[in-house]
Amino acid sequence: MKKLTTATIATLGLVTAGIAIQGEADAAEQAQWITSYNTTYSEMTHDYVTIDNLGNRHHTLDGNWDPSMFQNDAYYSQYVDEEGHTHYIYYLTDNDYSLNQSHESIQANGYQGYIGQSDYVTPYQSSYNSENYNAYENNTTHWSANNTNQVGYGTQNGNNTASQAPTVQAPTTNGSQNDGSANIKPASSKATGSAGWLNKYPQWQPYGQYHGGGAHYGVDYGMPVGTPVYSFTDGRVIDSGWSNYGGGNQITIQEAGTNNYQWYMHLSQLNVKKGDTVSEGQQIGLSGNTGNSTGPHLHFQRMQGGIGNQYAVNPTGYLASK
Repeated sequence: MKKLTTATIATLGLVTAGIAIQGEADAAEQAQWITSYNTTYSEMTHDYVTIDNLGNRHHTLDGNWDPSMFQNDAYYSQYVDEEGHTHYIYYLTDNDYSLNQSHESIQANGYQGYIGQSDYVTPYQSSYNSENYNAYENNTTHWSANNTNQVGYGTQNGNNTASQAPTVQAPTTNGSQNDGSANIKPASSKATGSAGWLNKYPQWQPYGQYHGGGAHYGVDYGMPVGTPVYSFTDGRVIDSGWSNYGGGNQITIQEAGTNNYQWYMHLSQLNVKKGDTVSEGQQIGLSGNTGNSTGPHLHFQRMQGGIGNQYAVNPTGYLASK
């Protein structure tokens, strides 16, 4: 972490009392106990992190954070790291706003790829939702964008040399299914098979709505760049490459024998290519921080009936069953 700026206000002697209520009070109640804070730039998350005297971490793109933002619930999402610190994100995180394409159109004409409104499109029958693209255009200035194309093809020959997801023992505690609320939970404790490797990583943002408004079409798991990513399904790779519309290095897989599709986004390396057949549990890439990304993580999105945010469904139950 490279320290760039420091902002401090006088300590009023309430630090101990403030820490005591940290886990119990909401943001507005905690804000009154914030008496000092300092801001540094994080090379890991590519944003400014302000740490207050309660131990909370506040992430902004410009470093201009103050307690009133916390008091007014101005953050969009939150998560708890492995050390128990709560992180609050004050800017919109990722989605991919490539054009929507129906399953029927994909079967008849092939997938058009990660394209947007201004790209050349081969004519096909599809109900394009321009609202999604406009939302992307309106919000890109508020997002942390890492647009370096880091494509690095490793395993290109399908299943022959691909590694498999590690076996995970079932936990002894029962996890509750995420309902899309803003209270970020650890990764589902029910996933013990091909998705069981997610258990060790925090869930940054669930499917549904951001705390500060706006839709999130998948689920985000924070993990270091270079973490192996495994397919959650048997299927066929529909596309594998760079998306200019938020996903960065992105893989699209069609679930075998269905009209369901999956997106794996922000990868640092792609280990499969378009047309490959993949098996459930097969390594398909490495996690990263490419595209419109708040920090190193995996965005997983499941879609029914086509590809695009219009077809997104809550993947929580699906992952818990894997």
